[in-house]
Amino acid sequence: METTRTPEALVTVQKALENWKKTISETRDLGSGDTEPRWVATDTVRDIIAGRLPVIPNTASGWQLYCSMEGSENAAEQLHSAMQNLLEAVNNVKLLYHNELVELVSNYFDLER
Repeated sequence: METTRTPEALVTVQKALENWKKTISETRDLGSGDTEPRWVATDTVRDIIAGRLPVIPNTASGWQLYCSMEGSENAAEQLHSAMQNLLEAVNNVKLLYHNELVELVSNYFDLER
């Protein structure tokens, strides 16, 4: 019986997605799990997958976090870093494994829009 191994590059994307999920969880009290920041992230990921130059926010207002709360700018930096890691991982695989990549990322972001 032959087993199918996941290419290492896709494993790297999976790790970046898990790191993104962890970052959202860690910054949820500052609004990262709300609708607006999720849309910002999803639009960014759509740009990445489509090969467009994404704008990755690096401020609390850019991510639409609770800007008046202490720690919101630090949370924005964490989100920026996690999304930048995802961008790098995706860019390493999107030409070779486009269909697999879209399927994997669709487990985390709604790409239908």
